[in-house]
Formats: sequence, C-alpha cells, structure tokens
Amino acid sequence: MPYVDWKKYVEQKEKAKWERLNEVPIIEKPVSAYKKWTDSVTRTNYCISEADYQSCLSIIRNEVKGKKTADEILKMLCKEDESKETYYIDTFPYFPAKDRPAKDNVEKTRCTFREAARLYVLFAYIIYRSENRDVDKNLFRAEAYLDFINENRTEENAIVWDALECMLDKKSFESPIKVTLLKGGAYKIKKYYLENDEIKDIRGASSILTYVGEELIPGEIEKEYIKECIIYAGGGSVFFVLPQVEEKDSGLWRRMENHFHEYTMSVSNAFAQKDVLLKDLLGSYQETIHELDGEIEKRKGAKIFDSMAPTSAKYHNENQILKLGKEEIKLEATVLNSREGRAEKCSLCGVRNASYTLLVDENEKVCGSCLHKRFAGKNEKRRYMDEYKKLTNDSKAQINSLNDIGDDVAVVYGDGNNMGGIVNSVDSLYEIMYFSRTTAEAAKRATFKALHRIYGKEQRTLFEIIAVGGDDIFLFVAGKGSIQFAAELIELFNEEFRTLHITKDEGAKYAATLSVGVCIAGSRTPVRVTFKNAEDALREAKKLSRANNKNGTDSGSLGFVALDSFTGTDERKLTCTETGENVMLTLLPYSLETARDMLKLGEIISGDTKNSRSNLFKILQTVEGAGSVAEGMLIYLYDQARNSLRLEKKLSFNTVQGFQWAGGYYKKGSENEGIRYLPWRDILNICSYYRRDIYGQ
Repeated sequence: MPYVDWKKYVEQKEKAKWERLNEVPIIEKPVSAYKKWTDSVTRTNYCISEADYQSCLSIIRNEVKGKKTADEILKMLCKEDESKETYYIDTFPYFPAKDRPAKDNVEKTRCTFREAARLYVLFAYIIYRSENRDVDKNLFRAEAYLDFINENRTEENAIVWDALECMLDKKSFESPIKVTLLKGGAYKIKKYYLENDEIKDIRGASSILTYVGEELIPGEIEKEYIKECIIYAGGGSVFFVLPQVEEKDSGLWRRMENHFHEYTMSVSNAFAQKDVLLKDLLGSYQETIHELDGEIEKRKGAKIFDSMAPTSAKYHNENQILKLGKEEIKLEATVLNSREGRAEKCSLCGVRNASYTLLVDENEKVCGSCLHKRFAGKNEKRRYMDEYKKLTNDSKAQINSLNDIGDDVAVVYGDGNNMGGIVNSVDSLYEIMYFSRTTAEAAKRATFKALHRIYGKEQRTLFEIIAVGGDDIFLFVAGKGSIQFAAELIELFNEEFRTLHITKDEGAKYAATLSVGVCIAGSRTPVRVTFKNAEDALREAKKLSRANNKNGTDSGSLGFVALDSFTGTDERKLTCTETGENVMLTLLPYSLETARDMLKLGEIISGDTKNSRSNLFKILQTVEGAGSVAEGMLIYLYDQARNSLRLEKKLSFNTVQGFQWAGGYYKKGSENEGIRYLPWRDILNICSYYRRDIYGQ
C-alpha cells in the first residue's frame, strides 16, 4: 500500500506556499521502522521515519524553551507566532513515547500533536478542578503544556496521561469524574442575513453573528474556565467541555441563548447542557454526543421566538451602545411611541414591527434586529479583507455597495458534500477538533485563493465576503468571471480534502467535495431574488454530487443561472412540437470536470471574433424553435456550412467530460437514442461572463 512521505510533503507545501503541488512524494512500501497513520479527515495514508519524527519533536521542544506563558506556547502550536521552524505543526502527528519505534504496520487515525497538547491541558484542568484544587490558571496551563510536550510522566499526572490514552486508544479509564458538555448555536442563518437587500445590513448581520459565536461566547468560557475548554467555535456553532459546573451554573445553556437574542433578536438558536462521566466522553464519544444532540433538537422544538416586535436591550440598558469586542457603536435612533405608529412595519426587513426611528439614513423606522444590523454594518471593519491580504499579499479596499462591484453581480453559494459522512464517522474529541479546524481553514484558503486568481489583477475590489464558516461559503463577486471563480473554488476546496496517496492517474479521491450555485444578475436586483436562484442552482448541483458519490466519482458540482441573460427563459427542458421528443436546453449542472471543459470551450469560442454573441443567439433561437431534433440539426449544419464550420470544428475537437458531440447537440456517453442536450444557452452565458485577465492564464 502506498504512503505519502509526510515530512517531504509538508516541506514541499511550505516552499510552494499556496500554489498547487504537481506531485506528491509517495513511498510504496515504507520499512517497518516508519510510523504510519491515516488522516482522520482526508483518509490519506502518511508515514514518517523515526529519525524525522524525532527531529521534528526536538525542534518543537527547543521552540518551547523560549516561551514563558501558556498563550505563547499555544500560539506556536497554532502557527500564530513568527516561528518558521515549526511550519509543520498543524498536521504533525502525536505518537506516545512508548509507541516508538512502531510495533506494527496497522494504519489508524492519529491525533495531531496540536490537538493532543490542548486536550492534555484540558484533561489536567478538569481532573484538578474535580479535586477542588485552587490553581493559577495561566501558570497551571503553562506547566501542563510543558509536561505534555516533554512527556513528563509523574505519579501526580498519571491520571491525566491515562485520560489521554483512553481517548486515543480506547484504553480503560475507570474514574468517577464528571464533565459538563455545552453545545449549540445559530441555525437558519441565511434567513437572518437576507432580510433586506442592503449590503451594509447583510454585512452587519454577518459581523454580529461572528462576534457572538466566535468572540463573545468563547471569550466568556475562556474567562470563567480556560481556553482549552473550547472544542470548536465557528460557523455559528460552539462546543465546550467544562469541569462539572456548579448548581448556580446549571442554566449556562440559557445564558448562551440570551447572548444570541440580545445581539440579534431574530436569529434562531438553541443550546443544550449535559453532565456526563469523563470516561464515557472519552471511550464512547459517538453515543455521548448523540444524546446531547438529541437534547438540542428537543430545545429547537420547544423554543418560542418572540420576533414580531423585538427591542434592543443594548439600546435601553447600555446607553444606546452596541459593543462588538473593543468597538463601541452608537445606536443613533429614537424610540417610537404608540402615537407615531408603533405597529408600523420595519422599513428594512418588512416583517417585524418598527420600534425605533433612525437619526440617519432618511429617518427610517426599524425594528431592534435591523437597528443592530444597520449600525454594525456601517462600522464593520476589514475582517475578511485582512485575512485575504494575509494569505495573498493582495490589498483590496472594502466596497460600500454592490454597485461598486459592477453592473453585473453574482451571488455565490457553496456547500460541502459528504461532511455529514465525515462527522458521523468521528469517534473522539480529537477527531471533531481536527475536523472543525481543518474544514474552517480549508474553506477560507480555497475562497481567498480563488478570489485572488480570478479577480486579483483588478485594482478595484470585485467581491464581498459574507460568510466563510466550515463548509458553508456565501459571497458576492463580479458577474464577469463568476463561473470561472466557482469552478476554481470547487477545485481548491476539493484539493484540501484529497486522499493524497491515491494518485490522480488512478482517479482522484476526495473525502469531501464542494457544490456551488451561482446567480448572475444586475447589481440592483434584490439580493433575496438572486440568492433564491443561487440556492436553487446549488440544490440541483448537490443532486448530481450525491448521484456521483454513489459510484465513487464525485468531484464536486456547479450550477448557475443568469437572470439578465438574453437567452430568454430559464426553462431547462423543451418538448419538440412535431415529434414530442424531449430536449434539454442545458448541460447543467456540471461536475467539476464538465465545468472545466465547458469553460475551456467558452474561452476558445469567445476568443474568435467571428463567433459573436449575436450569431450564437441566432443559432439558439432557430435550433430551439425547430419542430424536431432532426430539423434542429439540419438548421445548425446548414449554418455551419455557410460559415466554414468555424463553430463545428471547435465543438468537435474539444471534448466535454460525460458528453459526446453529435453535430448540433450533445448526448451522454455512447447513447444513440435518449435525451439530447443543447449547449447554446450554456455557451452564451459562459462567453458573456468569461474573464480573460486572470492569474495563470
């Protein structure tokens, strides 16, 4: 069985930075002294020599010698410091000392050193708290990190090592110690984002949710307990493992819900809290979490949201100040009284009753939820833009409205495939930590890289990122280049989840893929309309991915629609008037390979000035208006005979994966009968929105 040489692979990735690697270093049959493991997310088989492992471990230990606090150590483990020596730390595996050298060739998932270190500190904290010991949290954390990194095993910390080994290898851990699990978050998030079409309000909604879910609530847990209690926090969801909480904190779950309500007033959210034995969490993870998730679902069903006339506690109880971290935002508004028409609908969302009159923006009457969104959006800093610059070294200004992007704007909505399958296979705390971190980082890297490759050459900013959380991606981009961007995004996301020891010649295998829906429309088209169309396109794309996944060929999928296209109707199927034959008016949705082939075809056709859009549109009209498939073919071939077969040559010589050109239409595979697929709408849209000035072209 082949393995990826982990050490050489991470060295190559570090040198390449964010460029693609052409080859992956493979060892066909590593000798028995090599350590072997399987990545719990990508299912890649890795190996590392004992000498390389010891060398990497020594570097980590040397780096730690200069760290004085737990936070400094954690920054090194999370690649947030300036150290260049530990560039490999995010995927470096943890093998206990007693496992060296390797005793067998059995491949299994391995906890990363980073996750193992954090969890060791967490277990130490939980155990010490269970014994009612008073500890200096910062000093305690630092000592615990050093004990783990230097593998300092003592009689006092033996129980901590036992807990870690129970999690890693399901070894026996008989202890009565209990922990409190706290889990939950927001759901139906897109509904909250898209209650109106103003980009500043959508941006404000994203900013508020990110602050509550990724800063406020985790920050509160860190302050009351320790940072290592945070298993994950992102994409609107959180999961914490705490020392068993006291009776006074038995309603901690309700406090978390209140945070979401105080800041958003209208987003759906639910939390649950449960005390369990530590040994059950470590040894029977799936069963334990399944019970907790059941409590969350019960809470969703029992919770009643008072969202018709929400008022802002921040306005009334905190001197009209909305605090988002260090930023204090003045809510410049006055309270509506009954004489002013308190029952009047909010002029922004049009759903809830207005409670305030803005002192800016034409004195609009708004509800409490939209009040927060409006001022949070006005004051939103360069959150995603700064992250984009850090990865790409490309500085872009933040747009003020979608009009700044251009006349045509595309909504891009992406969602991961098989994420549920990965989550359902997770069987330990370290696997869910690693999966959550990997997915969040992968989505951001793929999004930022794709944006830079397609739009990076432009001086203007041609995009606005609303949310990149976990496997959920939602943003606006310029219409021109949007289909290329979507294909690039899918490819880059997939690459993050590729099973690397299976070579591309054997057929690339992905643990997860991305499906994307795109809707292109004029910049003044209501966002809710464009998003609904993008969502519909995504839904069709995911159907294709599910079908392909069943036979092991899923590579992601793409669907798109252009609302302002002069192709006319968005109908996908045509029934010939004379023969009753069914003809598909599009090849959509595409697999990634089909998308790449269609984009290549669009590049070639649009580069030929004699294949103008008006000529293509003329072919579309006449072929689609034919009474039968045979008549449509005759019309097309006659047109090509008069025009030196300019288009026919391009369509004949450039293959499209999954389809076969038959002179006037495509058919699937080698079928002689069956449905015909007309490419003209697809080609027209691809040519209309094709961007040539991109990196790598």
